[in-house]
Amino acid sequence: MRRYQLFLIETGATPPTINHAVTALRFLFQVTLHRPEVMQPIPFVPEPRKLPVVLSPDEVARLLEAAPTLKAKAALSVAYSYGGT
Repeated sequence: MRRYQLFLIETGATPPTINHAVTALRFLFQVTLHRPEVMQPIPFVPEPRKLPVVLSPDEVARLLEAAPTLKAKAALSVAYSYGGT
């Protein structure tokens, strides 16, 4: 099982794809084949966290200056300062 996981990594599979394969194999061995000991040592691959894109102060100033009205400028200011998650 570990060799298959390494094969997926070598072929460029993303962490979610690898984790889906591990989940499917765990189900196969634990539920269908009643052999849970085969899949116990196989861990999930952690997904890397992505940092959000942050505009520079100059870019924010240009963005706000491009707003056609005061209302649009206020909406952009609130939306950018909120950041979202």
